[in-house]
Amino acid sequence: MEEALHKDDTVYMEAYEFMLESWMELVNKMKDISVDSLKPKAIEVFNTYIQCHISGPEGTRTQDGMDAALEDSDVDEIEEDDRERFGDVLCCIGTLARMVPYHSIPLLSKILEDRISRLHGQLQRLQQFAAEGHDLSMDTSYLTVLYEDLHWIILVATNVLTIESEGETPMIPPDIMEYTISSSKDVNIDTTLKVLSSPNEKIDSIPGAEQHTDEFILGAEQHTDGVVRLVSGVFRLCEVERRAVDAKLTGCISPQLISTTMWFLHRWSRSYLLPDENYYAQVSQALLSSFGRDADGAQWVISFLFNCIMCNINAWISEDNVLKDSLDLLVSLVENKSKAEYVTKCEHLWTLAKEEANHQPPYNCLPSHGRRCLLRALVLAGSGVKDETWKEQYWNCILGSLHDRFYKTVCQENFLKVYSSGGVKTQVIDLLESVRGVALGTRVDNLNRLFDFLHPLLEECVKILDVYHNYEDVVPLVLELYSEVIQKQLCFLGEAKSRKLYELSLSVIETYSKHNKGKHVMSHRYDEDQEDKYNDILIVMELLTNLLSKDFIDFGEDNENINPEGGHVKAADVALYGLHTIIPLMNADLLKFPNLCTQYFRLVSLLAESDAEKFVHLPDDLLKSLTSSVELGLSSYGSDTTSLCLEILSSLTIHICQNNLQGSKIHQSICPFMKFVFNMLLIETFNMELLDSASSCLFCLVCCNQNEYREYVNHLLDGQTEPAYKQRMLEAFNKLTPPTLNMTVNRESRIKFMESFNEFMINVRGFLCVK
Repeated sequence: MEEALHKDDTVYMEAYEFMLESWMELVNKMKDISVDSLKPKAIEVFNTYIQCHISGPEGTRTQDGMDAALEDSDVDEIEEDDRERFGDVLCCIGTLARMVPYHSIPLLSKILEDRISRLHGQLQRLQQFAAEGHDLSMDTSYLTVLYEDLHWIILVATNVLTIESEGETPMIPPDIMEYTISSSKDVNIDTTLKVLSSPNEKIDSIPGAEQHTDEFILGAEQHTDGVVRLVSGVFRLCEVERRAVDAKLTGCISPQLISTTMWFLHRWSRSYLLPDENYYAQVSQALLSSFGRDADGAQWVISFLFNCIMCNINAWISEDNVLKDSLDLLVSLVENKSKAEYVTKCEHLWTLAKEEANHQPPYNCLPSHGRRCLLRALVLAGSGVKDETWKEQYWNCILGSLHDRFYKTVCQENFLKVYSSGGVKTQVIDLLESVRGVALGTRVDNLNRLFDFLHPLLEECVKILDVYHNYEDVVPLVLELYSEVIQKQLCFLGEAKSRKLYELSLSVIETYSKHNKGKHVMSHRYDEDQEDKYNDILIVMELLTNLLSKDFIDFGEDNENINPEGGHVKAADVALYGLHTIIPLMNADLLKFPNLCTQYFRLVSLLAESDAEKFVHLPDDLLKSLTSSVELGLSSYGSDTTSLCLEILSSLTIHICQNNLQGSKIHQSICPFMKFVFNMLLIETFNMELLDSASSCLFCLVCCNQNEYREYVNHLLDGQTEPAYKQRMLEAFNKLTPPTLNMTVNRESRIKFMESFNEFMINVRGFLCVK
């Protein structure tokens, strides 16, 4: 936001980021530097950052500056949220703050509590004015200042208490755990729990809580755990916001602040709520008492969070960011089965399930992401219901109502007459988003139930695709639903159910192909904004890629009774049929789009690796289109694409060699690539990080084209006019492929060739490039 409104300061922001990066290098590589020597500087940097982002008296941000002048309407006009735009800076500040948690955490708590107290007072004043009949459209600049302060404090607190853990198990940062353990001797657990569980009380009214935020030095008298106190401050803010909604003051609240608060709770809950003690050598007693599995505090926290989520859904249905962050929090509460068991003990869950089943406002007004997240969360929560009777009632409530609505809409007698009307199409989109949410909620313990539920709906979705094939807002939803079902379920399905999914996938690809062959034509003018127009092609390729993953990851049971006789469809068959549709569309213009390009070559690479025989029988025109796209990919679209193309060539040439297909159509198509790859390695500009994969590919091509290789070598030698260079090149080639080298595409020969090729490049590439 600062950059958006103060363009002249861009250079200073960039310089600041570079300075922080330098600090991170120092922190990460300080093996020979005492940590204590960096702590004073870490405190100084942290304090300065906080001061610059909050108003007085603690801060230096002025009301006529950027933050105070920024209205919520302006926030929406800026493409990126602060958490994304300044994510790297906030991550660095969080790292420095964790070096001095005894300073940073109490300081954040003190400022947070002060701003919440001020906000509470302002909202009470507004409520009193409203009760007296006054107009609330007064100057709210002071509220804007408070909201901006709270927004930045919570952004910083999120990055102090949590570390982003994409693809990894979220953990409590070691520095934070060490801090709360080391201060345990000064912490009163009862007072800590009282502070946590009393968000509706003023902090100073709780006996023993008034000492904590006035002391910032290690060893000072403390009665409340620092981490729990900071988290309880965010809970107090949630309570203030909820009361404001109840008091009809929604128009005076900042949606941006609520969104930021939900984001904090989402990140925090994944690491701190019901932590697995087996992941830690030692766990703070204060954290276990407040959020642990055997503590009453955890159940209270989950109920409190669930209440906040439902309040936000009802009050902020028109605010997409608030809904997204609130529902992301809901998903995080049920994505783990042990957490889901606690959630199912909340009455709020059963209320939410029933209201969603009735499909009444506000739940029937949720945007697309909201529908998916809500259904995903409700499905995941089902794994936490232990009582079998209650479990069946719960699943009937969630899935039964969706099933009935789906068939009532899609299978009505006059559907083909009314499908294009706005109301019916909106219902279809809503149903597809809901079914996608169900699919995303798949995990091993609910797999069979969800497959049986989804299979007949997927059959109907083929008909939906056929009917709505010209509607750009429906076609991607059907394809994404198939892709997500395949991604979430296929690798866990047994052979019988896998084949059912293959057959359905083939049907949907056939339907898509029928309506889209030769349809996508791109203008010669390249424009990145056009990539969205080809999103359906991208989804089809993702679907096919997900199908092929079964050949690499398969956890399905193999003891099912299978009829081995013909008529069965395999993943590679569907992928190949899809390629018949995709390959003609992937011209040089479409390959300029990074996402399309990467997904296309990844798909071809997987198919070549899993079932290269399919390429042997490709029609001539498709094979020509394929080889042309690989040739483009080797030189035109970056190193990642080059690597995928080398993998494609390796897989195909290995298949040719192992099955004695020299002279075949596929061999003739691949043969020219030996010279192409050789030139790419020896003469053209080349990314040396790809040397191993390129030399391995080259060896496969040489084995497949030994006569052509000899001719190529002789051609290079004949082109050398300098005797010394010619002799040097001859010796290099003799060392590269000596008579003793086994020219078969086994692993041992490839490794030996790759090792020799490194030396060959050193000896030969230099003077060939100069020449």
